[in-house]
Amino acid sequence: MFEELDVFAVVVEQSSLNKASKLLNLSQPALSRKIAKLEDELGVQLFNRRGKRLELTSIGQLAYTYALEQRQNQLRFMQTLAHYREEEQITITLGASLTTLQTTLPPLVNAFMERHPSAEIKLITGKTHEIVSSVRDKRADVGIVASSINQPGLNCIPLFDDHLELVLPAGHPLSELQEVGIEHLQGLPMIIFPRERGTGS
Repeated sequence: MFEELDVFAVVVEQSSLNKASKLLNLSQPALSRKIAKLEDELGVQLFNRRGKRLELTSIGQLAYTYALEQRQNQLRFMQTLAHYREEEQITITLGASLTTLQTTLPPLVNAFMERHPSAEIKLITGKTHEIVSSVRDKRADVGIVASSINQPGLNCIPLFDDHLELVLPAGHPLSELQEVGIEHLQGLPMIIFPRERGTGS
């Protein structure tokens, strides 16, 4: 039906079967059969015939609007397809902690894929020193880690600020304070992230 809709749109735009048949390189009888087929499939009359003059019916106007929408959709699809064929396949290997991959990265990955729909992203997980080693050894193109890295041959670029939450048991004296500073934590037993080898943290 999509082919018939496109033919129908050309007839409307040319306001003549004769002109449309020349433009489409179809015989006038063949063009008339396509219009008749479309009307039969839709179960409506698209034109009022006034001798050699064609007038759109009200439902014909709706069909023409729909035909234009389909034409635009087809054009966009073909442009996307051509872009996909022409664009060189991009493969990015990205390293980060499992938490970062699950929480921080999805919006960034989605934004990248919108701009490069044919790209392929490979994800690897590990601790900071493992991600740094992967980038240094060219097993990963990019790494996202929690601490600043100062190693020869690597560039460290701040992306965003992260924050930590202090979790206290109910009734703990610090829970009564409106603000808790690092000085309040001195000497208290805590569970924190372990020191990672090679991070300098």
